[in-house]
Amino acid sequence: MRMVDVHAHILPGVDDGSRDMEETLAMLQKVYEDGVRHVVATPHFRFLKDHDTYKNEYEKMMQLCREVEQTAKEASIKIKISLGQEIFYFEELSDYLNGGEALTMADSRYVLIEFASSVSFATIERAVYKLGRESYIPMLAHIERYECLRKPGRLSKLIEDGAVLQMNCESLLGNWLDRSARWCRKQVLSGRIQFLGTDMHRATGRRAPRYGEVLTWLRKKDIALARKITREDPASLLADELLEHG
Repeated sequence: MRMVDVHAHILPGVDDGSRDMEETLAMLQKVYEDGVRHVVATPHFRFLKDHDTYKNEYEKMMQLCREVEQTAKEASIKIKISLGQEIFYFEELSDYLNGGEALTMADSRYVLIEFASSVSFATIERAVYKLGRESYIPMLAHIERYECLRKPGRLSKLIEDGAVLQMNCESLLGNWLDRSARWCRKQVLSGRIQFLGTDMHRATGRRAPRYGEVLTWLRKKDIALARKITREDPASLLADELLEHG
């Protein structure tokens, strides 16, 4: 069972992530050294009115996935690349998914969605309901960014409603004085987080992958949990299976 990074901006020149193939390879080399063997590329998707070029962009992204995987292999980085999207949520998203104009994660029912950091809890609840009604599984990206989710009981409520939660690795790194990092670590150790992602945009600096550091910490705390959220739950996503909670 492979270790998987489910949130990564590695496709060169597509969004605000990797700028060229050289940078992509440097990013992949880092996570490969940390043990990752499968990456879901998640370029940003925002709704644009009168947007009629999506088909060409989709074909371009699929071709890029193949090129990235092959180029990485030639560089002795044997890593599988699948395609998804990080979608900034909009009310018509279900229609776009049903019409193939927006992408799920690796052709599964899982849909990676993000919101503005100031989003209300009611808006997230409505998004979870609307996607679930269409038989999609809403996967909330970098949940640590949304202040409304810090209130007790709200993460559990979203999980009960059918959402799955993804947290960025870097949010877990900080000393004991870092209140936000403490909150994030608590959510992971409580079992409320189903996926970790690097959300990597660069090979170095603030948006570089930090997978290995988090994995070392988590294995020391709970090796079974580390396996679940880095291998077992991502494997369920890739197989388009429901997660086992509890």
